[in-house]
Amino acid sequence: MDPGPLTLRELLWMADGRSEATWSQTAVLAAAIWTANGNLKRPRSFHPDEFNPHGGRVRASGTRITADNIDALKSALLGPRPAKTTDKNKEK
Repeated sequence: MDPGPLTLRELLWMADGRSEATWSQTAVLAAAIWTANGNLKRPRSFHPDEFNPHGGRVRASGTRITADNIDALKSALLGPRPAKTTDKNKEK
């Protein structure tokens, strides 16, 4: 193959892209075959990411935001907020 005007980095990007594309197709087929022909006593559904050596989906690791911890997130992002005063003399 004549690389023509492409740099080595661009050729590596092309090779990685093709590898990821072919492995994603292979992983889908492997997951379908393993799910269809799996253990009948303990049926389990397989995901293509389990067969893909390129990783696939990124698993989230961290703290799930809930109503209990939203105040901690607000204070971490916005900093400490001054308390609101209810003094009526300051309004005049």
